[in-house]
Amino acid sequence: MKAKSVLIISGHLGNSKRKASIHFIAENMALLGYKTYFLTIGLSQISHFKADDERVGQLPHFPQNNWFAIAPNMQNFIWYSLFHPFNLKNKWLNFFSVPIFALYPLFLPRIVLEVARQTDLIVIESGLGILLAPRLKKINPNATFIYTASDRLSTLQTHPMLEKTLQQCLPWFGLVRVPAQSMLGDFKPAKTVHIPHGIDKKLFDTQHPNPYPGKLNAISIGNMLYDEFTIATLAKNLPNVTFHLFGKGVATHKNYANVVVHGEKPFAQLVPYIQHASFGIAPYKMSESADYLSQSSLKMIQYTYCRLPIVAPAFAAAGRPHVCAYQPNNATSIIAAGKQALAYPRQNISTKQVLSWQESTHMMLKNAKKTKKKS
Repeated sequence: MKAKSVLIISGHLGNSKRKASIHFIAENMALLGYKTYFLTIGLSQISHFKADDERVGQLPHFPQNNWFAIAPNMQNFIWYSLFHPFNLKNKWLNFFSVPIFALYPLFLPRIVLEVARQTDLIVIESGLGILLAPRLKKINPNATFIYTASDRLSTLQTHPMLEKTLQQCLPWFGLVRVPAQSMLGDFKPAKTVHIPHGIDKKLFDTQHPNPYPGKLNAISIGNMLYDEFTIATLAKNLPNVTFHLFGKGVATHKNYANVVVHGEKPFAQLVPYIQHASFGIAPYKMSESADYLSQSSLKMIQYTYCRLPIVAPAFAAAGRPHVCAYQPNNATSIIAAGKQALAYPRQNISTKQVLSWQESTHMMLKNAKKTKKKS
């Protein structure tokens, strides 16, 4: 019997040190017995002129334009192409670049096409990969296609042609997976399913020593939509609590004796800090994409699994009773939320809704099979 296989298409490097949801999906597909092929796209000479593309610095460490093993049952292909489509940030430049950028899928390497032609399942993460979908569908019409909407294309600020291509392709996708309830309305309901991100439960189920010297400690992880005002307000008005900030570039403008800035750390080092914190903070700024980014927040899932009360803006609460919500930029509301978190009975926090990555991946596959039977 032929082993099942999956082609996963993403902008991430397959063995990036900074893991995203697509990495965990890929790892668990491999664990479920799928021969897993991870195709990294969106890299070319153009990438070297983009200061914010952190992947470029990692390229010398890995082969390009060839499959190489990164884990048992999993291979990565870093496609370094002649060019790749990107947003030119100008209406007319974007318009006139469409005929050129439309050629991008035609340059897919032969050894990638060989895999795509034989695979059972093609998972495309939101982003540039959607441009490859029509060609992949043409060479493998029997494959099941899954679109995992890790982000809205508008949030990624992609070239406008990606949104148009996405709408053309969606009718023949077997499943659209969204990680936040607020994204359900972005797609037609028939094949769209809310499947939350998972966590590595084994990592959290191991009890680690308490890293905190003091008794009351709050933790904030990450720099996405980071609101310094919230942290500063809490630190100033809850002097008996020590605030531990983890993430690249996160800090407070003023130095507070009860704020410890740890910087960016490997995730495994964060686990003891989460486990032993008094409460977690998700200090999101209000933005156009704040609804789904906060609802799909991995840190809020991790806080919940460790039964931490969470201080977060009201738009991020998403019906979670242990979220002590505040109104953004309202100091009185923020202080009240912090005090509520300190008094919240942790034993009342349910972890039933928290999935492992294995459970999340299995749910995605199960729903893809359901929609395939209906169609």
